[in-house]
Amino acid sequence: YAVLLSSVLQLCFALGLDPTIGLHHAVRARSTPLAYDLMEPFRPAVDREVASWIANGLGQPLEVTKEFRRAVTAFLARPTDYQGHEMDLRAALESSLRSFRNAVLNKDASLFLPWIQPSSRWVG
Repeated sequence: YAVLLSSVLQLCFALGLDPTIGLHHAVRARSTPLAYDLMEPFRPAVDREVASWIANGLGQPLEVTKEFRRAVTAFLARPTDYQGHEMDLRAALESSLRSFRNAVLNKDASLFLPWIQPSSRWVG
């Protein structure tokens, strides 16, 4: 999650968003609740990478090696679908944050276009 958080923070600063003002995560000293809020939909992409790493036996014994870091950080370059367009996850993250900024500036929540993991489905 540290790689994802770092990417979200970089984009927040680049887009002029203050990551210390959150929506759902509580504001605490030295925290970035908006970044935590915006990275939530992308957490399963990280989980999938770690699960794949473990399932393929590449992490036995489980330790943080150079190969592990390379594999886990590569998830940002993986192709995904965002609003009907194929792009890498990093571009989807940026597009999602740009749409959030647009929604905030225009005071119109319908302008926010979050990334929804393509393989997700409601089973509730």
